[in-house]
Amino acid sequence: MLHEFWLLQATEWSYGEQNDIAFLRTHPTRITIPDDLIWYIHDSLEWVETVNPSNSKNWKGTGLNMYGPTIITESGAARLASILTVWADLFDNGPPILQLSGLWTYDTDEEGKKSSGKYNVITIERDIFVTTLRTLAEYAHKAQEDNTFILHFGL
Repeated sequence: MLHEFWLLQATEWSYGEQNDIAFLRTHPTRITIPDDLIWYIHDSLEWVETVNPSNSKNWKGTGLNMYGPTIITESGAARLASILTVWADLFDNGPPILQLSGLWTYDTDEEGKKSSGKYNVITIERDIFVTTLRTLAEYAHKAQEDNTFILHFGL
């Protein structure tokens, strides 16, 4: 399961055109980050000012909509760039294959009863993940300067 991000011109996309998935899926700025890695850095992403175009009245004004669209404009872009750069720098110091503790899960037996729990293990190539984070940080820098924004689609 992947979260998708795009750097878009303000004239290129609006929420009413959300159904034009083909346009977005072939857009050259599309990058993806696996859901378990988004959850790994999730707490820090809650500090970023955002807009939820699908539920703006009940949106808290920060963080990612994990199951729908999020827009990051100039108001949240600087903080997002900073957060992603720090994460990229941290992971860049790790081994070539990162093994991170993911979400807590339970094993179940044949009857569906929960037994022992454990943390999922997230395994990812360091350089690929660091490059992705740095690319998204660069998008955030551009969203501060140009007439652009970052669009995120959760699961």
